[in-house]
Amino acid sequence: MLLLSEKKISFNLSFGGRGVMSLLTSTKPTLRLTLTATLAAVARSMSSSPVKFYALRYTYVDGMLEKRQPYRQAHLDGLKKMADLGKCVLGGAFNDPCDGAVVLFDSSTTTKEEIEAFANVDPYVVNNLVPSWSVSEYMAVVGSLKPDS
Repeated sequence: MLLLSEKKISFNLSFGGRGVMSLLTSTKPTLRLTLTATLAAVARSMSSSPVKFYALRYTYVDGMLEKRQPYRQAHLDGLKKMADLGKCVLGGAFNDPCDGAVVLFDSSTTTKEEIEAFANVDPYVVNNLVPSWSVSEYMAVVGSLKPDS
């Protein structure tokens, strides 16, 4: 299963409860296709064209791990709301050193202006923990965000 956001499309795959041999000998096999993916994943799998996202890039202040604590939950709540709306696809901070973050947004559901508006009210930005940020187009040309499971 490839999960990019909470928006999903589902289909079912079965052979009417029959094994492969009985399917091959059956005169009336039934086929239902099971697939769980987001609209972006469907577009990616059906086309060799790159998939466009928006990347919100943050640069953090020194000591971010300690300084972010009073604002972290509100920051995460804002990102979760964007994910629940099918806008935020994936995001997180760089780990070692923790000097910035990247958040990917689905360009089919989100505008650059919406991302800028989000950043302008993000508690990390408002409380001067992000001295600089930018929004750029990001073209995914290979791979997937989460392997099938």
